[in-house]
Amino acid sequence: MKKRTVYGSVIIRSLILLTGLLPLSFSWGQSNGETAVVKRPNFVWIVSEDNSAEFLKLYNPDNPDGFGVSMPNVEKLAAKGLIFNSAFSNAPVCSTARTTLATGAYGPRIGTEFHRPYKLATLPDDVKSIGQLMQEAGYYTSNNAKNDFNFTEKTKTTVWNDTSKTASWNGRKADQPFFHMQTWKDTHEHTLHFPIEDLTTHMNDHSIKNMDRFPIYPDTALFRYTLERYLDNHVIIDNKLGQMVKKLADEGLLEDTFIFYFGDHGGVMPASKGYLFERGLHVPLVVRIPEHFRYLLAGDMQNAQNARLDGFVNFIDFAPTILKLAGIKPSPQHDGRAFLGNDVSKKSLATRDYSFSYADRFDEKYDLLRAIRKGNFKYIRSYQPYYPDGMFAEYRYKQAAYREWKALYEKDKLPPTQSAFFRAKSPERLYDIASDPDELHDLADDPQYHDELVKLRAMLNKQLKSMPDLSFYPEAYLLENMTNNPVVFGQQHKDEISELIDIANLQLQSFDVVEKQLAALLKSTSPWQRYWALIVLSSFGHDADVFIQPASKLLENDDNFLVRGRAAEFLGIVGKIDPVVTLGKMFAEAPSDIALLELLNIATYFHESGGWIYPETLMPERRKTLSVRALGYRMMDTWLTARWKYISTEN
Repeated sequence: MKKRTVYGSVIIRSLILLTGLLPLSFSWGQSNGETAVVKRPNFVWIVSEDNSAEFLKLYNPDNPDGFGVSMPNVEKLAAKGLIFNSAFSNAPVCSTARTTLATGAYGPRIGTEFHRPYKLATLPDDVKSIGQLMQEAGYYTSNNAKNDFNFTEKTKTTVWNDTSKTASWNGRKADQPFFHMQTWKDTHEHTLHFPIEDLTTHMNDHSIKNMDRFPIYPDTALFRYTLERYLDNHVIIDNKLGQMVKKLADEGLLEDTFIFYFGDHGGVMPASKGYLFERGLHVPLVVRIPEHFRYLLAGDMQNAQNARLDGFVNFIDFAPTILKLAGIKPSPQHDGRAFLGNDVSKKSLATRDYSFSYADRFDEKYDLLRAIRKGNFKYIRSYQPYYPDGMFAEYRYKQAAYREWKALYEKDKLPPTQSAFFRAKSPERLYDIASDPDELHDLADDPQYHDELVKLRAMLNKQLKSMPDLSFYPEAYLLENMTNNPVVFGQQHKDEISELIDIANLQLQSFDVVEKQLAALLKSTSPWQRYWALIVLSSFGHDADVFIQPASKLLENDDNFLVRGRAAEFLGIVGKIDPVVTLGKMFAEAPSDIALLELLNIATYFHESGGWIYPETLMPERRKTLSVRALGYRMMDTWLTARWKYISTEN
């Protein structure tokens, strides 16, 4: 009996529309004795690392100075599909962003929010990576070659059929559909860790005459050269992408394959990667629609060519999208929803205008920020606002432009818009992205925008409490208590997390209004209520001097090491203690590596804000036993060493 492949059959379309499911291979009898077979589409995700949409000319079509690099092969994809103008990573750094992509779930809800986790999170049985879900449904899955997930995958077989530097779809069985993820590092942060001598010896294809397009940066030869070199790297990515698309075409697979091209988060010019600004979250996303599977889309999407869509798309939406297109049952643990499918029209997509993002510990640098964007308004909440964005992070400052920028700040040679990165943050910031895409003008204190501020504040609190957000516990505590099932742990502690969020939000009121409440919280039986009350005191600074005595008692007597650390932080900020002497004694008492790292971040704050230098003799001999007692992550030694080297030398 002959077999004939049929695409777009009325019967199959009806099946999809009615059930939302498409079997791997569906056959039915024909009157002529033939059997018609309907195939599932293939999927290729092409990821360029550390790549913000603003660097592509495709995303600056109306810019009079033509800023952005031309990527003709990406533009060819767009010619056969869709350009998403508002696509966002939910986190601005690699492992956290990729984990969100893989799971379709918010990192702070499932315990995967820390970049380079000290210990990989264990996912619940019903939270599976997209590679595993696709493989279980019969797809051949391949990854070339970066995983970089923050969780341990619970499966008896490998999630990828092939994950290697040579992986492709070639290992699949005949007629087996495939899901391939391809990552290229040519735009990655490390490519800008060049020696300063390159400034005069390296030739560029792009010539940046000034830095007017990026007013947060100083206009120096080094910054211009850094941007030139970064744009050059995009051309390398584009050439590789063109070769992959040609391979699909040569093998007769192109019109059976959805191709997604996107960045894994924002770019790597300073103050981008690792930060909740648009330049750290807004990614390019182009989807090429294959001719044979256009019918899987809504009617007004099926013939799209160079179609620009403004509806918001987030990384949590990617996994639900390809499951829907592949006809695979959606996961109840997905926090997102499909942005392509038979029931997702242009009109319905245009109504989506919400994005939630998060930043926690990135490598050795601790901070806690959350942000939402609703339409054109962006709200950023900083829970440790006394920590400047530009606080030292060893990997960031391998970039010469970062070092130059900070040096200019320390010499007082920057205007306010360029020095803000190195100063204390406001607890909450509000920006109108439409008129202020570089997020320079904070509207939080503008009475004209007060209603908008209150609305977005409430929206964020609802988001955090509903998950709930696990990061309101210190990472050291989470490591010891949530390892078996972070999601269940979060639900069991939902009420307490909600209370901690409310305590953190006392920062947003005047001190005289919350003084009595803070006094009671410092006496709480919950260490984490005391912990957060002390952080709030630190954010008030000298306004909270009346709490010097109770904070001193906590520093001396509290049975929780991290509470004592936060007490020392507050007392150092108000000038009551010598941070070197007090923290120096505490280094040897740290119960774990990760607790020591949190303390070293506090020491880093004092090193940068007050010039405190910590003699090398303060680093305890205990370092030799830390690795034996630690939970064990290979990067910890690097982080502790980098922090220690930094705080023991002059800036």
